[in-house]
Amino acid sequence: MLNNDLRSFLFTGKLEISLLISVVSFYETSKNRIILLGASNLTLSLRLVTHLMQQRFGRPSEILAAVGHGRAYGSANQVLLRGLPGIAASGLWPQLNSAEVHPTYALLTDIGNDILFGSAPEQILRQVEWCVEQLQMQSAQVVVTNLPMASIEDLSERRYKFYRNIFYPFCRLPRNETVSRVRAVYQGLIDMASRRNFTLYEQEPVWFGPDGIHVHYWKRRAFYRDILEQFPLRSDRQGGADESLDQAPSMVRQAHHERDPHFVVRPELVEGLSQNFHPDKKEWLLTWQQRPKFAYKTLLGREIHCQQPSGRLADGSSVYKY
Repeated sequence: MLNNDLRSFLFTGKLEISLLISVVSFYETSKNRIILLGASNLTLSLRLVTHLMQQRFGRPSEILAAVGHGRAYGSANQVLLRGLPGIAASGLWPQLNSAEVHPTYALLTDIGNDILFGSAPEQILRQVEWCVEQLQMQSAQVVVTNLPMASIEDLSERRYKFYRNIFYPFCRLPRNETVSRVRAVYQGLIDMASRRNFTLYEQEPVWFGPDGIHVHYWKRRAFYRDILEQFPLRSDRQGGADESLDQAPSMVRQAHHERDPHFVVRPELVEGLSQNFHPDKKEWLLTWQQRPKFAYKTLLGREIHCQQPSGRLADGSSVYKY
């Protein structure tokens, strides 16, 4: 009797260990690679965007992000006491070139900070195109957001100077020169998308706050859902992609397609709280299992390095932050 109980116990234990190893193996193996390049908007929504992309493409993922408040594609920047290199000069690219092959999805957004740092439109476009070229060499599906041309043009002289002095205190570009450079980069990205064959997303004024460049807090989810729908879904839905993303509120998509400047997105739609929402699945309470840190930054002129990956999600996804 004792021997039978012992055999049963050992068998059950081996089965549990086997199942545990299978689960760990599943989560430890990245199914895709997500690359996120951007500045303040993406920084504030980094966890949200990774969540939405994993809903669409599956998980776990290898996530490479070059983000940061005030981040520029070509120019090094400093916000308060923290300095970061330009995105094109970050350590993300050596990591990408040395990584294993995975289905790769790249979002390039928040383009334009370089303008207020004094860069010419041609220089900015060269840096962005270089990034696109590196991504396409990895067979990445690339979506780029264009500059929010209409909302920037709508800024009055007074509002322009007010927000310029807050976000870019060392910039003295007059409004007409800034708008001219924005228009040149805007048109340059349209030409680049045609030449490089990537998807270019037009940002409508309805998404933005009074400064014309930062997305309304309550509209972030709807905004990024709309952008991510520009990525084609893989036909086999490999990686456990969540069908629920295809059921994003039709009101939000309709507002984008109709270009209705008076449309107001309600918080419950933006947060994606549909009729099937359950209190135990509050997607807006997204957390990091381990919050990522910059691989390289300067603080008060002192260089600080952090080994990558420095972040982790509960599903086993690794996060590299540059």
